[in-house]
Amino acid sequence: MRSFRNVSAVVMAAGALGASVTSAAAQVVYTTGSPPDCPGNAWEMSGFNEAMSFVLDADAGVTGAHIWTTFQNGEDPLPDNGFKGFFDWTFFADDGSGLPGAVIASGRSVPTLTSRDVWGPGFDLSEWDVPMAPTTLSAGTRYWLGLHNTSASGDYTITNLYWCGSVGPNTNPPSASQFGGTGAWVSNPETDADYFGYGNRLAMSLYATPTTVPEPSGLALLGTGIVGVVPFVRRKRR
Repeated sequence: MRSFRNVSAVVMAAGALGASVTSAAAQVVYTTGSPPDCPGNAWEMSGFNEAMSFVLDADAGVTGAHIWTTFQNGEDPLPDNGFKGFFDWTFFADDGSGLPGAVIASGRSVPTLTSRDVWGPGFDLSEWDVPMAPTTLSAGTRYWLGLHNTSASGDYTITNLYWCGSVGPNTNPPSASQFGGTGAWVSNPETDADYFGYGNRLAMSLYATPTTVPEPSGLALLGTGIVGVVPFVRRKRR
């Protein structure tokens, strides 16, 4: 029994070495840029699902997004500036007409507030990191990321939290809105004063954690450790 415990210890140490050289930080795999003049360019995301289309240059396992929001409620404050506690996220396939189609993956996450500039009791500009279950998406295919600011009950009460638009030209297909979570998806036009939208390109960056293999030096050490196990076991069996 002692021999197998010692073999396990050597293998576990080798495994730990392998793990130490395979870790890698998430990297940006797609971005539309940051907002130019938010809140002048934003779309309401608590009473609506908002979605932005994108095409990746390379296959990626997307693990999160970074977005900008603005709370616009006049001089009337709301708890946590309109944030309800969760973001529902959904990856959609394109339906062929330039709107979100079939659901590929979805979930509910607690985003991390990374920055907030408060301009008054009813105004702010915030940045969020939104974690997601790893979702493998292919290069050259149009997808949509949908987001909804919601509570634990999944409600669609409007709290005037808006997903900011980004720099750059309006997109074709543009972003899209879905009222109340059940209505038809509608393309966001370039100008829509009724819902505080003045552009259709939503600000977001998508992140993915790349898959890596141990570095050559790590592989050499790993191999040396495993080779050393064989004579050890043979000696014990004698």
